[in-house]
Amino acid sequence: NLNPIKKQKFLAKIGYNNKKHTIAKEEDDMHKYKGVIFDLDGTLVNSLEDLIDSCNAILKYNRFPTYSYEEGKKLIGRGLRNLVRDAIPEKYREDDKFIDELTEMLKSEYAANYKKKTKPYPGITKLLDYLEAHQIPYSICTNKPDVAAKSLVHALFPDYHFVDVIGFTRDDLRKPNPTTTLKLAEKMGVKAKDCLYVGDSTI
Repeated sequence: NLNPIKKQKFLAKIGYNNKKHTIAKEEDDMHKYKGVIFDLDGTLVNSLEDLIDSCNAILKYNRFPTYSYEEGKKLIGRGLRNLVRDAIPEKYREDDKFIDELTEMLKSEYAANYKKKTKPYPGITKLLDYLEAHQIPYSICTNKPDVAAKSLVHALFPDYHFVDVIGFTRDDLRKPNPTTTLKLAEKMGVKAKDCLYVGDSTI
């Protein structure tokens, strides 16, 4: 989940009062950043349960131990293949072929379940309302598979105008490679130095 301190600092920077759900009026805060790029999982949406449910399904199929949601928090955030590798028993973690097979199983399982429990975090739509009201462009850059990312955003945020949503397509472009975020900043018409990236982990 997004660290509460990070989230509060971000909301304060753009002038959003999270406690009272009101929008601050200070001009300095309003124009501090000219564009925002969000991560998706753990930042805009809580997708933990769908991810861990899907992962547990393939673990159970292979007769491996499964994880609680609290335990699973430590495994997610670095893509599905890394999730698989970290979730399986240690003695299998050097078997790349097996990990690839399980990753494909997880992709199929997650594709059938990624909208079941996933929902926006409290306050996120208020935040997007603020950005819309002040004409601050915003986008998403995520390591979630591109098709799933676009579909999820369309389902959960149908009334909001993301400039673009770009998910995982190639290993060499996976975050923390800055290529995609720089591309999004350019597409939003914002210089990189004037653009804020908001995520739930250090990259």
